Amino acid sequence: SGSTGKPKGVQITHQNLVHSTWSRILYYSEPVTNFLLISPFAFDSSVAGIFWTLCQGGVLSLSREICHLELQQIVEIITQHQISHLLCLPSFYKLILEYAIKQQLVSLRTVI
Repeated sequence: SGSTGKPKGVQITHQNLVHSTWSRILYYSEPVTNFLLISPFAFDSSVAGIFWTLCQGGVLSLSREICHLELQQIVEIITQHQISHLLCLPSFYKLILEYAIKQQLVSLRTVI
């Protein structure tokens, strides 16, 4: 957690990562074609999204300063890069839904 200002690391086995990735592939029916990585690399959900995407041959969309982007810019990224999958906080997704025009989000297939 980075909430204290000092990130902590936790070791996981390769087998746990394989199980986690395989579970996502089996559970979600829509293959990941383009995943927008919003959270930092070291965040546990990022690892899940990274491997889930790459193991299906999808594109991992990154932005150096995603946490500093305005909502308009994030919606533009979703539209321009045809993002199919997104993992974010429900409150953040609610803001995206309130801001975006329906046609801007047609590429989204799965939001977690």
